[in-house]
Amino acid sequence: MKIKFAAHEFLLVDATTAFDFTNDARNFVSFVGFGIVPGIREARYETPGAPRLGSRRRITKTDGTDHLEEITAFEKPTLHVSRISGLTAPLSWLVRSAEDAWRFSPASSGTRIDRVFAFELTSPLVAPIAFPLMHIFMRIAIRRDLRNVSNALRQRSASAA
Repeated sequence: MKIKFAAHEFLLVDATTAFDFTNDARNFVSFVGFGIVPGIREARYETPGAPRLGSRRRITKTDGTDHLEEITAFEKPTLHVSRISGLTAPLSWLVRSAEDAWRFSPASSGTRIDRVFAFELTSPLVAPIAFPLMHIFMRIAIRRDLRNVSNALRQRSASAA
């Protein structure tokens, strides 16, 4: 069983700039979490070279736990998707894996990001617990992350001007 939700944001930069920013592991710290969802302390690619299909990255969270992400779709500058695995308890009791899909579309003044998260539950029996946790805490954390990405790109553009 899967739980899905989406969030979106408008950025005042072109799709290539947004795509590159969201694949640069140094920028993952924009994910500050919310409530029971920890933020990201550090992200690093385990696969050498530039991000690409099949690249793997290790994510260390602010609670000291970590997980692995593997890029399963990479179509610059329109789409990147990561499969999240290796989750730790207590989240691993509810969620087997997750998928984080980012789609970039040209908009009149920049780029629209549509981000879809899908969580594969360990069992349908955990849905009554997992559903509110993912839809409340994780959804807010994702919205905050998208706003933080937007703000960081706005600041970068302002300092470059």
